[in-house]
This record gives sequence, structure tokens and C-alpha cells, in this order.
Amino acid sequence: MTDVGMRNGGIRATITALTFSLSWATAWASIGHEPTMEQYWEWWEQSAASAFRELEAWRKCYPAESVSEFVVRAGLQERFEAAAEAWREAKQPAGSPARRRRAFEPLLGGLMKVEAL
Repeated sequence: MTDVGMRNGGIRATITALTFSLSWATAWASIGHEPTMEQYWEWWEQSAASAFRELEAWRKCYPAESVSEFVVRAGLQERFEAAAEAWREAKQPAGSPARRRRAFEPLLGGLMKVEAL
């Protein structure tokens, strides 16, 4: 998965894209259904421009698959249900993409190691 992303968009775009997929899965699990882009950026309390930059990184790195298809195929929604519940209980907004990236670094590292993806 990371090889395809890096070949298509480089390392920075790949990290942004994979972080976006994790963030999308978390919002999906929290909301209880596949989010719209507006629901996504509202849930993460970020600007529409930031959300669309993340989506653009995804499309650049993984043009053959939507982020929702990836989330379902990788089983991320189910994996993030517990994390989403914890975020709701703590009412902790994620804020900036950099802050969100730091919160997900351990999960992102594990995702990059999954060869099935």
C-alpha cells in the first residue's frame, strides 16, 4: 500500500493520505455511518480547505480506490469504533492535521507494516 502511494505521490503525500484514511475511519465510526466531506471536517473541527487537501493527497496517491473503499477493505471502521468512543467521551477535538497525525502515528506505523494492504 505504501509503495503505491509513494510511487504516485511521494512520501509526504502518502503520509497525508494514510493519515486521512485513519481520520476518515475514526469519523465514520464515531458518526455511525459513512461521513460526507462536510461531516468529516466538522467532526475533526478543521477547515474545508484542509479536508480537501487531505482528500487530494489520497486521490493523488491512490487514484484507483476511494478512501471509503479502503476503509471497508482494511476493516478500519471496526478497528476504530473503540477509539472513536474514547474520543467522544473525552470530547477531545483533533484540531490541526499535524496534531491528528501525531495522535495516529502509532496506528499509522502499524498500518504501513500490514502487508495485506
